[in-house]
Amino acid sequence: MLSSRSLNCHQINLHHCAAASSHLAQVIHNLDLDVVLIQEPYCNIDLNKNVLVPNIAQDYISFHNLSSSNHAYGTLIIPKTALNLRLNPHFNSNYATAVFLKLSVQESICFLCIYLRPSAFSTFDFLHSSLSYKNQSHLAFSV
Repeated sequence: MLSSRSLNCHQINLHHCAAASSHLAQVIHNLDLDVVLIQEPYCNIDLNKNVLVPNIAQDYISFHNLSSSNHAYGTLIIPKTALNLRLNPHFNSNYATAVFLKLSVQESICFLCIYLRPSAFSTFDFLHSSLSYKNQSHLAFSV
């Protein structure tokens, strides 16, 4: 569970750029960010078609639902490992990643990172269904 201090969060669209991704770990470290919500991350695909996220800062972990075919148009969340965030299984799309943080027995925060790719689906329907999810007491989202 989290102490009473505030969380330092950041949102960024990397435009699947290798150069932007290569500097991300240092920026996360320098700014002492707790949670980073990323649209269009830069990723690699291995020979087995697994998505590999490079440049994760030490003491951080990555959460995503990126597919090997559409990873450039997806989302990624990088929180501090010490926060003990968990992947929220309600969001299992390449275009949305959610993690939750337990604040107390009755309170939690859901961090939701959404990438709205207009050519792939109905933007309004996807956004509406994502924001209507109410299993967390607090919701922080980036689009």
